[in-house]
Amino acid sequence: MKDNIAFCQKVADLRKATSAAGDIFNEMNTRIAHAKSAMLDMPASPKNLLEKTAAIQKKMNAINLSFNGDATRAKREFETATTVNDRVGILEYTVWNITSSIPKAAKQITTSHRDNSAKYWKK
Repeated sequence: MKDNIAFCQKVADLRKATSAAGDIFNEMNTRIAHAKSAMLDMPASPKNLLEKTAAIQKKMNAINLSFNGDATRAKREFETATTVNDRVGILEYTVWNITSSIPKAAKQITTSHRDNSAKYWKK
């Protein structure tokens, strides 16, 4: 039973981390949009800053795709890859009222998530 409680705590911590990352991501997108708008309002737009802003936006889009998936593809009922938030949701659903031992597949999801998220934070 202690293993279940420890695993549920890991899942809760994972949800908190992904939620915080989503909040930070949204704040960054807002700041980038404001910065880009300010640069475009300048009499002579600084080309190098606009290029850097576009590069940052491209990286942010890739991170958003891994966290939340491709909404346009999903809306049209195409197959989409499992996202970070999907995996965390699956874990939450799995451990919601579980009384038996945690399935190995659920434990593997936490391991694969940790490995995948480390890949993004190194960039």
